[in-house]
Amino acid sequence: MSKAITSRVQFTFVSVFEKAKQPSGNEEMYEVTLLIDKSDKKTKAALDKAFEEAIEEGVSKGLLTRADVKSPKFWSPLRDGDEEKPDYDMYKNRWFLKSKSKFKPQVIDRSGKQLQSDEEFYSGCYGAASLNAFAYKKAGQMGVSTSLNNLIKLADGPRMGGAMNAVDEFEEFLDEAGADQKELLDSIEDDSLF
Repeated sequence: MSKAITSRVQFTFVSVFEKAKQPSGNEEMYEVTLLIDKSDKKTKAALDKAFEEAIEEGVSKGLLTRADVKSPKFWSPLRDGDEEKPDYDMYKNRWFLKSKSKFKPQVIDRSGKQLQSDEEFYSGCYGAASLNAFAYKKAGQMGVSTSLNNLIKLADGPRMGGAMNAVDEFEEFLDEAGADQKELLDSIEDDSLF
């Protein structure tokens, strides 16, 4: 296994506080998808190096052959958003990579404080990830995959997934409700009511 630590990425499809059901019906896992700007050469190089080391380890242990690695069926976890998700703006000019783990990752902020909820760490925020790359060949499938180690949140970002902030959604009512509340309080203080 070979480790890679990314530079700043954006996170989406975040399930790092509770395990997510897997479409295949397999064991539930913690998972996150990383959106990596194609201009981020440092992260791309770190991932490529980890993938290559994982492949070399797989070949040296007899798990993979050189022919496997050259096969069009050989899977790479780093996907091209422009090619595979052309209808989604969040993938434009980005690579994406989904990483999973059966073990709960530690999630921290810049001060080292552990984050505990999806209110703090959510789809749309920015940060960095620590991943392990490994080769596999099983049930007719082969390639490189990653396991999720730990995450750090570096900055807030626009929430993804359709959920809106209630204050933003009901902004037109807030002043009205505030005015109504003030009128109610004013009337309670009026001695003529008692």
